[in-house]
Amino acid sequence: MEIAISAIAALGSTLATGATAATAAAIPASAAGASLAIEGLGAAAAAGGTGLSSILGGVGTAASILSGGTSVLSAMRTMAAGDAKGAEIEAQAMDDRMAGVQRRTRFKREALDILGQNDVAAAASGIDLAYGQAADQRARTWEDLTRESEIDRQQEEMRLMGYRRASRRARSSGQLSGFLQLGEGLASMAGSFG
Repeated sequence: MEIAISAIAALGSTLATGATAATAAAIPASAAGASLAIEGLGAAAAAGGTGLSSILGGVGTAASILSGGTSVLSAMRTMAAGDAKGAEIEAQAMDDRMAGVQRRTRFKREALDILGQNDVAAAASGIDLAYGQAADQRARTWEDLTRESEIDRQQEEMRLMGYRRASRRARSSGQLSGFLQLGEGLASMAGSFG
């Protein structure tokens, strides 16, 4: 605001000087007086040009500073967006891990239900559960449970690796884009001052 007020004051002073010189140029009656008036007009025009260029230079500087500030804010917003995206992906990874724990718990519960049903059926038919077909069935059920749980865990680990990679990529992409925006803003400011 102070720059604008000083610019208006400088412009008014320049116009007043030019008007005084123009009035003085209209009064002389001799050729020597006319020559002096023309020189006075030239000096006033030169002074007005200098004042105007200083006004425009001040406005350009203010615009350049505002542009640089905008570039910094935009860069910070881009970096924050990359961090937010990375955090969102990590939250998805945690959800996937919790779902995996629940799945494996369900596998175990289902296996125990099957084992219980098999044991009840074998005991009802008079088969000894410690050896033979009943013991083999129990071992196969535990092997199936272990195999399914391990496959599920490996698939989960692969997904988690993908989540971690995507999270790092989102964060680094946000950082890189932010630094590029910041660099462009600084280069623009340096160009306007240069």
